[in-house]
Amino acid sequence: METETDTHAVLEVFAHYGFRRASMDDLARAMGVSRQTLYNRFGTKEAVLNWTVETVVSQSLDQALLAMADTDLPVAEAVSTAFARWEGDHVTFLVTAPHSSEVLDMGMAVHKTFETDPREAFRAALAGMLLERGAVPGPAEADEAAFALTTAAKGMMLTSESPEAFDAGMARIIAAVLRPA
Repeated sequence: METETDTHAVLEVFAHYGFRRASMDDLARAMGVSRQTLYNRFGTKEAVLNWTVETVVSQSLDQALLAMADTDLPVAEAVSTAFARWEGDHVTFLVTAPHSSEVLDMGMAVHKTFETDPREAFRAALAGMLLERGAVPGPAEADEAAFALTTAAKGMMLTSESPEAFDAGMARIIAAVLRPA
């Protein structure tokens, strides 16, 4: 059974070498298995990439949803923590890996194969949480706030130099979006 560490190690191989230059040997080493085991489990390098993206996205979404469900946190903190798990945790990878944009583009293509779009699941959960917790007056405002926050978070993820910079920027955005009228 693969671990979260395995998926991140495999993602780092793809991001370091690029999809074409990453070898099944490199990927097998990252997972701590033989090349034959990797071929038996996945068959192709594309399947390894798909598994990696699906696993990382699923883990990030699960952690973000847990943060949103934590009613002990104030709304703004729950939202901030959710975005940190959903996108902020990946900033270092995007900033430091030479082929991160290639892997990000390929990951976006993999998203299209998901039964349920994880980005839409995150946005819908965020809108629902904002409405349930009374952070917005109604469903339309919840949808608008979730749209504004998720759109801003994409920009923060792509322009932040560190997870801390992402978190600081998102804190400002969250405060502005959730400011009472």
